[in-house]
Amino acid sequence: MVGALYSFLPCGSYPTVDLYIQGYFSPESFRKDLKTVFMGFLSCIQMQAKVGRVATTQRNTPFWHMAADYYFLHHARGRLDGPFLRFWKCDPCVVIGRSQVLAHEVNVKYCKENDIKIARRISGGGAVYLDNGILNASIVVPRSFLNGITSVSTLNSLFTVNLANALEMIDGSPVRVESPATILFDDFKVSGGAAYHKMSAILHHATFLLHANLEHLEASLVASPSNPVTASGSKYHPTKNIPRIEGNYLEKCIIKQFEKVFNLQFNAHSLAREECKGIQELERQWFRDPKWIDGARRPRRNRS
Repeated sequence: MVGALYSFLPCGSYPTVDLYIQGYFSPESFRKDLKTVFMGFLSCIQMQAKVGRVATTQRNTPFWHMAADYYFLHHARGRLDGPFLRFWKCDPCVVIGRSQVLAHEVNVKYCKENDIKIARRISGGGAVYLDNGILNASIVVPRSFLNGITSVSTLNSLFTVNLANALEMIDGSPVRVESPATILFDDFKVSGGAAYHKMSAILHHATFLLHANLEHLEASLVASPSNPVTASGSKYHPTKNIPRIEGNYLEKCIIKQFEKVFNLQFNAHSLAREECKGIQELERQWFRDPKWIDGARRPRRNRS
């Protein structure tokens, strides 16, 4: 059942996206909540710092990128004065959500036969296939930029809608947001996202299918046309690559979109040596650990 269909402009005058939420809110509560959130959000960002940080990180291993997301989220209080946006790609892999059961989500035999690595991230959500034809965007936003908003679904929707608006900037192609973290193009899934919320900051990361190996994508995941819902509830959705879009241009559109939203300028900064060292330590000690990937090792608790 459709919960709500609502169009809005998060900030400024640029293409709108229909926010299509299925089963998350009643129409009345959702509409009221969103209006309140966005009015407060837009008034709050005028008071924030005018500079954000953007970086493109070139690493092939998914474990490094999982560690980088954790590192910047958990160091946001001391290192980030504003939002930090990171673009990245990696070699073929399947990344499962924080609490997912690996056997329920991943065709392990197929992955081993095709040299597709398996990793686990700190955020929730479903399993995703990644490769060098898929652009990933990770954004860490300090809580001070969000005006006290705590609704997980509303915040996920906020980020996803703005990512969808960035896609529409390119050639005006209509896209649609289905649920707080899925973007559809011609009713095919072209982007999915997940988030991790802390008291001090929020991490939201999303995928964009540009030149993905769709055969690997379908075969490496348990959810499929013949098995549309997995034992743990993950759902299959037909996918396609976004036509006529190159990664560099999409990155520019995403940067421009979030500059409007946060009323600031993103400056490019390479990762510092200390940051790289911290990420490598996390990769080695945690994200490459088979016990973490298999689900036997529980994530550490950090409430800051």
